[in-house]
Amino acid sequence: MFQFARMSLLALAVALLAGQSAQAQHTADSIDQVEKNLTAHKAVLLDVREEGETDKGYIDGALLVPLSMLQEGKQTDGFAQVLAQRLPKKTIVYCYCVSGGRALVASEILKGLGYDARALKPGYQDLSQAGFVTAKPKPKQ
Repeated sequence: MFQFARMSLLALAVALLAGQSAQAQHTADSIDQVEKNLTAHKAVLLDVREEGETDKGYIDGALLVPLSMLQEGKQTDGFAQVLAQRLPKKTIVYCYCVSGGRALVASEILKGLGYDARALKPGYQDLSQAGFVTAKPKPKQ
């Protein structure tokens, strides 16, 4: 029950944050275009779900950077440099989560740091059903 309450609060917070950014929109790029850009190395896929969610699986090849880390990091000196080591600035960054809300917030944060970030409306399950290969994290040691 606690997990449900925590997720409900998280969903509410995401909805409020997304509402603050009225100009934020999901990308108009089709799933086919996303796949083409990824295959051509013109783009990377960024999973912004939290650790408990990505433990169950993620899109193979996606970089895992939880939204909470982006939100905390944007207020930290040197965060942009650390992020740039993991996330190339010269490529499109497609952000995904479960249903697109957190992807909107993450893409706005990344845009503020100079990235060509685009929020995907399709979430993890949708991408998986569209044929994106999924993976599970290696067990922690």
